[in-house]
Amino acid sequence: MSKGYVYVGDHHHSALKPCYWFEEKLNTGVRNCYKSFFGVESNLCIQATPSVSYCTHSCVFCWRDIEKLDKGYIFPSIFDDPKLIANDLIKAQVKLIRQKYNLEKPLNMVDNLKQMLRIFQETGDHKLSFHLITRMTKLSNNKVNSALKYLINGNLVKKRGDSLFFNTKFIRSLKSGIGLDNYVETNIASKIKIIQAHKDALTPKHAALSLAGEPILYPAIDLLVHEFRKKNMTTFIVSNGTLPKKISLMDHYPSQLYITLPASNEKDYKIICRPKIKDGWMKLNTTLKNLNTLSCRTCVRITGVKNLNLKNPSEYVKLVEESNPNFLEVKGFTLEASSLHIGRRLSIIKKDDIISNKDLNKIARSYVPSHQEIKNFASKLGYPIVRESESSRYVLMLVNWNLNKDLKIAQP
Repeated sequence: MSKGYVYVGDHHHSALKPCYWFEEKLNTGVRNCYKSFFGVESNLCIQATPSVSYCTHSCVFCWRDIEKLDKGYIFPSIFDDPKLIANDLIKAQVKLIRQKYNLEKPLNMVDNLKQMLRIFQETGDHKLSFHLITRMTKLSNNKVNSALKYLINGNLVKKRGDSLFFNTKFIRSLKSGIGLDNYVETNIASKIKIIQAHKDALTPKHAALSLAGEPILYPAIDLLVHEFRKKNMTTFIVSNGTLPKKISLMDHYPSQLYITLPASNEKDYKIICRPKIKDGWMKLNTTLKNLNTLSCRTCVRITGVKNLNLKNPSEYVKLVEESNPNFLEVKGFTLEASSLHIGRRLSIIKKDDIISNKDLNKIARSYVPSHQEIKNFASKLGYPIVRESESSRYVLMLVNWNLNKDLKIAQP
């Protein structure tokens, strides 16, 4: 295992890594990522890739440590059978759940949360001292901090120094008479749902082939999709669109194909994606123009990076109109693990003189957009916004999809 990756297969070009939302669902029983809009529960999803170290891009915002993982874009001639990969990914996910994700810890956390919130109700103040909570609940600092993460992750509480500030909407909800226990179990964490989430997670229902690298480079990508389908699992593939011919000739398409659109013009594309192949922009555009001919649901994803590509909305609209996907989404760039390598790449663009790791982290964070910035940009694209997730900094729009048609993907 490296950087959280769990490698599978005989040749180790495939890997999985449980995402933040997978862990959130196991810890709370109620929280899901934006995929829930499409009927995908986070605890039932395997975040994986058959091409962990191979990609045609070297994007400046890529959360992978490209400099260490990258093996170019020529996939090895000897590779693992898709059936082996599918089986091993499922086995590895189940093994992780049993070994890493302790059921007792989140169950105890629900009780700690309720204790903390009762202190809030007793004081009636929207601002509380961290030390006051530890003293009144008699919980350790670690337990209070762990419980606070549930509230902070849900944007219900902000911590500044020793002070905790409760969200106004959260305060109104707790004072509305619905009952503290009921509110916690419904909106924050539920013991019953945590137990069920752990049980259900042992039988994955979805594979998101989006973890790292370019999944279409794997020579048997369509057969891998077919293997998951035979197991009654849905699939997402997130591609950078630089392999239009291979995409057009797939025998088996995923439940939903995402094409990442990281720039609105070729100049920005070359700066942001740093393509390793010739005519990358032209190939991406060919893929976009072919989207409407594919026999699967399609989505164009704009990965929004503050101070980099959240501009020129009319240029994006032109590209979207030509591709006519079912969906268009704008999803905010997110820092994962160490931000040093991202800060280093971005500092080169800005031509900054970097003197410390602190500077690199600061630069990386300056490119992370807020949800409001993502929403503001999405609103300029002119398509109907049907879903949004503040915690994921995500906005979903319809392009070629009936407003009254269900977004959920049917099981195979």
